[in-house]
Amino acid sequence: MVNGRGNRGASLIMAMLACALIGTAVMLLADDLNIRQRQFRQECRVITLDHLSDAAFAETLAALAVDPGYQGLSLRAVGTGVIWSRVETSAPGRVDVVAEAEFDLWRGVIEAEVELDSGGPRVASWRRFTEPAQGSSRLLRRKSSNRL
Repeated sequence: MVNGRGNRGASLIMAMLACALIGTAVMLLADDLNIRQRQFRQECRVITLDHLSDAAFAETLAALAVDPGYQGLSLRAVGTGVIWSRVETSAPGRVDVVAEAEFDLWRGVIEAEVELDSGGPRVASWRRFTEPAQGSSRLLRRKSSNRL
């Protein structure tokens, strides 16, 4: 008669090795999913900030078309973010517009040089960037959100 105890020990070692390999694969998969989720959140944040800052910029340009002396959009809540803008005269017939949005503790900014003429405002140059918010509008955002 052959004793089967030696086979049981080898089977146990193989089962433990299989569990370790499966555990490692699951950990790698979870890490990959975590990275993808972080990238997805970042893309969503940037897209939202782009849309909010575009809205502030478009509203500011529309107001400049009606009133060339317009000073900017006051801070207000839009969804879960806030938008505002400011307009400063840089030269006769030319203004600098800064349209900003804050969402999810990040800030999206559009800085533009705008020419004002009889045909309405014309964007001469612009740039866009996103950066962590300094918390400047956090308190105001809470106050604005409470009014909605």
